[in-house]
Order: sequence, then structure tokens, then C-alpha cells
Amino acid sequence: MIRNILLSTPLLWKKKKTTFLHSFFLLFFLSLHLSLFFHLFPSIYFFLLLPFFPSLFPFPFLSFVFFEILHMRFANPLFSTGVLSKPIISYKVVKFFPKSRLVHILCHSIQGSLPIIYTLMESSNITVSKKIMDNGPAKFPILATFKTRPDLLNYYCRASTASGERAYSDVLKLFWELWVPVSQPQANFSLVGTGSSQMVVVSCLASEGSPPITYMLLRKNGHILMEETPLPGRPANFSFPVNKISAWYACQAKNTGNTQRSALTLVPPGELPLAPTFVLAVSLTSMVAAFIILYQNMMKR
Repeated sequence: MIRNILLSTPLLWKKKKTTFLHSFFLLFFLSLHLSLFFHLFPSIYFFLLLPFFPSLFPFPFLSFVFFEILHMRFANPLFSTGVLSKPIISYKVVKFFPKSRLVHILCHSIQGSLPIIYTLMESSNITVSKKIMDNGPAKFPILATFKTRPDLLNYYCRASTASGERAYSDVLKLFWELWVPVSQPQANFSLVGTGSSQMVVVSCLASEGSPPITYMLLRKNGHILMEETPLPGRPANFSFPVNKISAWYACQAKNTGNTQRSALTLVPPGELPLAPTFVLAVSLTSMVAAFIILYQNMMKR
């Protein structure tokens, strides 16, 4: 067959006296170019070249084999090699419940001979689940409950290969990731409008805390006026008519971790009415002063 291919090519016909090594390299490069030509222009190859050069018939098969090898080597992850890298562990909250979360824990080694076996384990070395992946990260669904002890929601991943390599991820402390205590909220009170239609607009937001966070507008005595549970990261907004008499207000934020309250704000800004204790103190002071003046007048007589 090699002799037929050489005889059917004018370029090689003129070089019949070349050595066998030269002929081999020429044949190799010719095969490579013809395979590439067939891969790019199969119609021209079959209808224009093949009828005049029947000895080119094997090149479509050589092209198929050659480019399949290239594809498997550089595009198919099954052929990836290298030392197994440390797996990366992460999580994604899929669904929120009042005191629980549906979480997907993801484990992924970016390097290593495939397939990779991922094992999700608790911190007490108890196997939770195992998956064999030909490509991409392994996904483990977990229902995390707030009542669970924090140390029971610590997970890590173990990645292993058929050759015996093993690598371990860092520990994911899921409880503290999901139930971060709410921080002290910042409340912004502003007056909108004039006259009898004047309103107090309140914006309240805690910078930290696991959702859902419920915000409440309170009086100083703890009486709840309004409450709202906005979307995660959004502030709660309240509004109410301005009272003629100033009063103290605060915003309270609450989640499953704890409860925090903002600083008290006087609305509308101004002087508060005198408290009963203060009025009593003023009255007593006046009475003492009057008694002293009366006593001094009596002594002068």
C-alpha cells in the first residue's frame, strides 16, 4: 500500500531515490495534511480527489483516528492527569425554612486523574455520602436544622483516585455559616411632608445576620408598633404620622441567632414633656427655697 501511495503522488514520484527515512517523514507529513484536508473539506475530498487518486482512500480513516485522539487527549476530562489537588468545599443554600435550611455542599478537586471519588464526612470521621465524578464537582444535599448541635454540622471532603491518591478539604462549619447572629441594626428616622400630613419614615437594617431577619419598630416601653421581614440584604421601611408630643422609638432586629435593638431616637426632635419625677423634684426644690426665705424673714424680726 505504501508503494501505491508513493507512486500516486507526483511530488514523491520525482524523489524515488530518497532514503527510506526521508520517505517515511514525507509520508507522515502527507498523511497529516491530507487528514486535515479531509477533516475540513470532506466533500471536495470524496468527489474531486478520491476518483482520481484511489490510493487516498485510507486517509479518511486516518483523519478520524487522528482527530479523535486529539479530542480525547485535550478535550475529554477522562484523560486529565496530574497530582490530585486539595478539594475545595463550598455550599449553596437552596431553600429556607423557619428553623432549617436545605443546603447543597459542593466538593471539587481542580486537578487529578479521573474519575475522582468524593466522600463527604462529618468532623467525627463519619461518612455521610459518597459520589464518583467523571467531571465537575460532587453535590451533596444536606438538611441543616437549627436545633442541631453546632459541632454536628462540621463537614469536610475527601477526594481519592483509583491509583490510591487522597486529599482532604478544609472543615466547613456549616452551623456558623447559616446562623450568624444578627448585629445591632442602624435606624434612620426622617420627617417627610409638612403640617398635618407630616410623616415619620424609618429605615432599619442590620449589616450582619443570617436570614430571615425580622425588624420591629418599638416604643421605649417595648410596645411593638409595626414589624416587617424583608428580603435578605434589604432594609425594613416603616412610616407613621407625626405626633404632637415627642416620644422615643427604636428598631429591633431578630433572627434565629439572637435579638438586637438600635439606639433610641426622639421623634419628632425637640424637648420631651417633663417627667413626673422631674416635676416632683422641682416642686420640692421650690418648697425648700420658700421655707428658707420665710425663715430668714422671721429671724430679721
